[in-house]
Amino acid sequence: MVVINPACTPLLARKTAQAQTLDELLFAMIVLGDDRLIEQTIISQAKYAMARIQSARSAIKNSAK
Repeated sequence: MVVINPACTPLLARKTAQAQTLDELLFAMIVLGDDRLIEQTIISQAKYAMARIQSARSAIKNSAK
């Protein structure tokens, strides 16, 4: 299961707040969303917060330097 945060950026928060239908909400998230849209991923009742994923990405970037 993926937990999303439709207010992860100011622009996305404004667009999703104005959405009147599910189609408009999904369209805003598809067009304006990025990796910050994913709040957390839950796999087999084990939570992996986005912070862990971001720290792993940072470690990979730092090791490549």
